[in-house]
Amino acid sequence: MEDYITVSVIPEVSLDPFEMVCLYSSAFELSGGLPLGGEYSGPGVESGLFNPALAGIGTHTITYTYIN
Repeated sequence: MEDYITVSVIPEVSLDPFEMVCLYSSAFELSGGLPLGGEYSGPGVESGLFNPALAGIGTHTITYTYIN
């Protein structure tokens, strides 16, 4: 019996920069992360939505994580 090992290429994960938003803007769905199927996290992020009111005033880092 032979054993086989499958080696996969590590995907390149990227996230396009976001435009500035107003504190009083409605929550919106985050997009732009590749490959598709990853998860967004950071201040004001819940279930793939960004809510500026929850994040508060300032510049915030949104992270996109992809696990294959």
